[in-house]
Amino acid sequence: MLGLYVHIPFCVRKCPYWDFNSYAGLEAVAEPYLRAVALEAAVVGPKVFGRRVGTVYIGGGSFFWSQSSHPQMS
Repeated sequence: MLGLYVHIPFCVRKCPYWDFNSYAGLEAVAEPYLRAVALEAAVVGPKVFGRRVGTVYIGGGSFFWSQSSHPQMS
């Protein structure tokens, strides 16, 4: 069984302790980024060779958008 991690690198502001990939003030590219992640999931998903995905972790920057304003990643 697989566990997947999806990184969302958009933050309201940069935190001094966060050394990982993140961007503040780029709200305009958040939507295209999420659409690209959803497209990649659709393309790569069938290539897991019959293995089951048990968990999808979504993390990264602070989520400054509402769920209703962005594409679902299902």
